[in-house]
Parts: sequence; C-alpha cells; structure tokens
Amino acid sequence: MNDPIASIRVQEMRAIVLLAKGHSQTEVAHLMESHQPRIARIVKKLEHLYGMDLSQGKTGAKTINIAGIVLAARFEAALNALEGVSIEAEVRKKVASLKIALRDLSEIANSI
Repeated sequence: MNDPIASIRVQEMRAIVLLAKGHSQTEVAHLMESHQPRIARIVKKLEHLYGMDLSQGKTGAKTINIAGIVLAARFEAALNALEGVSIEAEVRKKVASLKIALRDLSEIANSI
C-alpha cells in the first residue's frame, strides 16, 4: 500500500515554505518559475492529503494558517536535511577526485 504523503514533491514543499514566509501565491509562482493556479493546486493537494485546511482568507488573498505554518516548518527541516545530504555527496565526490589526483601525482613523482 502506497503512503499518499510520500507523493509530495520537493517543489510542493518549497511552495508551502515560501507561502508560510509571507509570500503570496503569485510571488511564489514567480519565484518558482511557475504560475499561480499551480501553487493553488499544491495547497489543495496538501490539504487533501493531510485532511486539514492549510490556508485562510478569501480567494485571491489567501494566507497560510497555523497548521500550514507548522507543516511548512517540517517541510523546511526536511528540505534542509536533503540539502545537507546533497552537499555531503558533493564533498565526497571532490575528495575522491583529489585522492585520484594525488595518487597520479605520486606515481609521476616516483617515476622521475
């Protein structure tokens, strides 16, 4: 059985985080190189998955409510963890490249 919450994408997490930081749906769409209806669909999708309202206010002027802010904080922590994993992986690649370069230099020095 698939976990419906596992279907949340990184871009959807970013959208909620930006909304929780006070950006409008239009601003978030611009920042994410998307469009406002897509951001509205993201909010609706997450509301459906979590079974709660994440926004408040009138259509066109909706803001994230307390439940949305709490969810955004969890998403931001997850995004930060993912970024840390990415940075760590990049560092490992660079260290591996340096080890290879040092080994090659050592072989060249030994052959002289």
